[in-house]
Amino acid sequence: MGTFRIFTADDYHHLKPHLQRGARTKQAPPQRQQQLQRLEERVQEYQQYFHYDHARGGTLPQNHAWRPYRFTVQNVLLGATVLRHSREHNCLEVDAFLTAHPPEYDQLAAAQALTCFLLSEAYKCGSSLELRFTKQVAAGQLPAELCALAER
Repeated sequence: MGTFRIFTADDYHHLKPHLQRGARTKQAPPQRQQQLQRLEERVQEYQQYFHYDHARGGTLPQNHAWRPYRFTVQNVLLGATVLRHSREHNCLEVDAFLTAHPPEYDQLAAAQALTCFLLSEAYKCGSSLELRFTKQVAAGQLPAELCALAER
């Protein structure tokens, strides 16, 4: 069973090498680097505004603020995402969708977990369950991992 947690600045610096290794899917390296950069920016912004730490706690943002999350299974990073609820469009906006692929897990396990998380967040926020990917994620299209998951 995996765990989704807020992706803090300390987490990011510790887990960044796992995300940099790249995906085993068709995602182009420049797109991946762009998403990694965006994830790092969002984690830093989050830390600056909310000062959250897993040990001490802190302020958690409202649903309409960008929120970075990481997904781990037994301390193995499988993925990271950044999301917020768009009040204007009543949907969930996704600003990063990054998967890591440790050899001991199925190739699409991270994509499946992130997708389930995104849909559950959309439901929790009361939105239409629509997911909108920003231009940083596969140029605003569906990520390759999601397409591969749909083809399965």
